[in-house]
Amino acid sequence: MYSRRGVKVLYLGIKGMGISRSLNKDKAVKSEVKCLRHGNAVSFYKVYTAFVNEISISIISIARTNYKCFEEIIEKEINENDNVLILGDDERKSKIDLYIKSIKDKLKNYIDIKLDKNFIDRSLNIEKEKLTKEIFNFFIRKILIGNIKKEGNIYLTPLGNVNRFGKTVYKVLEENKNLQYAMDLRIDIFSGKEFDLNDLTHIIDPIQEYLDSKSLIEINNINLENKEELYFLMLEIN
Repeated sequence: MYSRRGVKVLYLGIKGMGISRSLNKDKAVKSEVKCLRHGNAVSFYKVYTAFVNEISISIISIARTNYKCFEEIIEKEINENDNVLILGDDERKSKIDLYIKSIKDKLKNYIDIKLDKNFIDRSLNIEKEKLTKEIFNFFIRKILIGNIKKEGNIYLTPLGNVNRFGKTVYKVLEENKNLQYAMDLRIDIFSGKEFDLNDLTHIIDPIQEYLDSKSLIEINNINLENKEELYFLMLEIN
């Protein structure tokens, strides 16, 4: 039986995002430093825990851990019935590709979150705490459905002006050739402006034309202080 009310996030590190630093600042998040001995070497890693809407979230951060201990950490922290999100940039994932494959093979319920190639550079311009929260919220809801093995893709547009929706939407379609295969799509609009129905129509309608008729779409307006520019975060599960 799956652990419906809990999610474990295997966090490998994302260059420039500083997720661990953001978690350390949140008083509602508890952190615990753990250590493992590998031969004569000792490696440390952190486990962050929190409850979100009565759901237990555990983030196992090995961003600064010796990867030789990776397999032992997995054995200690994760079992096959856990709901697991795997999150990290391509550079870090590539170093431990075989370990990632081995854990995915044994898990019954996981989402391996893929970052768009431009995501990291573009994310430097926004409030990382809000960005991280929205990423987790979206994928946590999806994985709690249960019995899935999937990859989740995250895409971020460049920062754009609120009066030039067309340019931003064109960028989305240009850089997401496989959009028509998305079954669930969420668009988070980060801006200092509150968008009305007319604004949203200019954003959603062109994108919806590329989606399958059975695709589900969700949209959220997320406030950024002192920002009048528009950009939005697209998260999709293929």
